[in-house]
Amino acid sequence: MKRLLFILFALQSIASYGQMFTITVKDAATKISLQGASVTILDKDSAFVNSCQMITINMGDRKKYFYASQIEGSSPYYYIRCEKKGYLSQLVKVDAADDIKPEPIMLKRAPRTLREATVTATKVMMVMKGDTIVYNADAFELAEGSMLDQLISRLPGVKLNAGGVITVNGNRVSNLLIDGKDFFNGDANVALENLPAYMVKNVKSYQKAPDNAYLTRKDNKPHADDPWVIDVTLKKEYHQGWIANAEAGGGTKDKYLGRVFGTYFSDRARVSFYGNANNTNSNQRAGTDGKWENEDAMMGENTLQKGGLFASFYGGKDSERPIRFITTLEASHNKDVNESRENSVNFYESGNTYGKVNSLYNSKNYNLNWIGALSIPTSFAYIHLDQYFYYASSSTNSQQQSVLSRHILPDEWTNMTEGLVNSYTDLSQSKAF
Repeated sequence: MKRLLFILFALQSIASYGQMFTITVKDAATKISLQGASVTILDKDSAFVNSCQMITINMGDRKKYFYASQIEGSSPYYYIRCEKKGYLSQLVKVDAADDIKPEPIMLKRAPRTLREATVTATKVMMVMKGDTIVYNADAFELAEGSMLDQLISRLPGVKLNAGGVITVNGNRVSNLLIDGKDFFNGDANVALENLPAYMVKNVKSYQKAPDNAYLTRKDNKPHADDPWVIDVTLKKEYHQGWIANAEAGGGTKDKYLGRVFGTYFSDRARVSFYGNANNTNSNQRAGTDGKWENEDAMMGENTLQKGGLFASFYGGKDSERPIRFITTLEASHNKDVNESRENSVNFYESGNTYGKVNSLYNSKNYNLNWIGALSIPTSFAYIHLDQYFYYASSSTNSQQQSVLSRHILPDEWTNMTEGLVNSYTDLSQSKAF
């Protein structure tokens, strides 16, 4: 109370010597009086006259601020200029008087200019829809020209092992489907190696109930012991029409490689074919990081010719359980030639011995496989007929020659007898159908 009386007395003393300004500055939004403002008095020509001093009044648990100044002048009116960091400046005109107390001056917050911000959108890689894992194919960056195997190998929780064996979170996948339908009788390698990744919209992983579950189960839902499948959904523009791709190459020593794949899609039919021939003895392929990958390095020289044809047709009025006919025909010829040569030296006090071992292994395999399946679902029975034909033929021819001599052996030593310690020759042949 004493402080307030002193301030009032000081203001009264100042006022007795000229014109007295008492100014309150508030936040326009919160209506709270502001401290730290710069308040100046200007005359009618906007020339500086005087600056105001901030005075603080303690009012219990809060404080109040106002600005005061005493001037001597003859201007008919004055300007009060209020400035504070973070607020827009305000200029108020007041008429001259002995005691000038204008309405509180409301300062508005100044607009804040934010620094440039970059917003980067990311695509969701996978979501769970019930018991189904759905992978968004567009969320994975792949090298141009990548096939389905490159996409599958990048999916979280999915492992693609040698021979096209796929596991999802440790569960082995029994079948690979395209748009929920069979493809080459479940032979994953055909789709993995030949179906371009850019055609894929998403990849689903789930447990598939048997086709006759609508008769044998009340809920027609998959059970814990049902097999896992990978279901590849194609983009809309690839649901109908022809897709084909091919590659060919040649090299030194009569090396060659050729591959072709084509498929026709529609709502009622699907026809696909593929062919592969090479003697490159390798299944190397370019990875997404630019490095070459080789899953199963082979020894010797391997020649492969393989081809297949797949067709499926769907009919009937029930689109969920259509009548289905599927046929697959595949043929392959594989030839392996493996030759090895070994040289050895045994050191003895009585004299060294020299050894050579030559081995030659040849094998040929022929396979022909045809499968036909007809499924007819009805309201009271599920009819399924399977027909298949399989032919396989293989032959092997192996030869091994070894010799041990007291003399250094020439490259051709078949008929050599001088210095011979021992020699051994083994020939074997086998055929199977």
